[in-house]
Amino acid sequence: MNSGQKLLMTMTGEIHQPVRLYYEVYDKAKVLQVLKTLRCVQFDLDKDGWVWLFQSETKKFKFATPYGKIPKHRRPLVLGVFHFPQEDVMWLDVRSHQRATKAIVFFDRRIPRSAAQVTHAAIVNRLFGVTTATLPPLDALFDEAKIIEKDPEEILQTAAPLRAIPDVRERIDQAFALMDQKSREPLPDVEKFPVHFYEDGIKSFETALKLRQMVAFEHWQGNTEFTFGDIMQKIIPGL
Repeated sequence: MNSGQKLLMTMTGEIHQPVRLYYEVYDKAKVLQVLKTLRCVQFDLDKDGWVWLFQSETKKFKFATPYGKIPKHRRPLVLGVFHFPQEDVMWLDVRSHQRATKAIVFFDRRIPRSAAQVTHAAIVNRLFGVTTATLPPLDALFDEAKIIEKDPEEILQTAAPLRAIPDVRERIDQAFALMDQKSREPLPDVEKFPVHFYEDGIKSFETALKLRQMVAFEHWQGNTEFTFGDIMQKIIPGL
């Protein structure tokens, strides 16, 4: 355990584990037009970005702490912040994986795919304790120079030579051994990976984030050697 330190949670009741969504922008004027029409989005000079708020169109979101339970003096609560680091790139930074999945679906219904599409996500693969300090600044956590990009399909490329093994049983054994090896590699502190929302829907992305939170939670409890491989062993005993 982290010396009895209390786990940091968001105001909406999720474990605080920041996520950055990356959008490829094809028509920035259209994206801005949509953001300006939403009552739950406002430009914030202090943050130099567009803040996504828990109000109006988002009031019905189902969080552990619903809108009606948020203290009035804390409203409107910021769910995330949009930035445009480049004309054709948009980031949305949020503080939980639940907010990230809700954001993708919410904005996909409002921003035309011809104007922008989500392509990648980055997640901080660790949890935080409650301190007297302010919340960790998201721009510092998502320092682009420190983000490690991973492609889950890389394992398929690594496994390609196994097709040449004539014996089926040996080929399967080698494939499982490779999967086990890859699954036991430690996760980067901040990991970026592709989001296949348009092909697979939101569930596969949601699962990817949940698995990373499971690993981060085990590390928080002191089991710092825990990896995806341990999750696989639980799902497929005797793997």
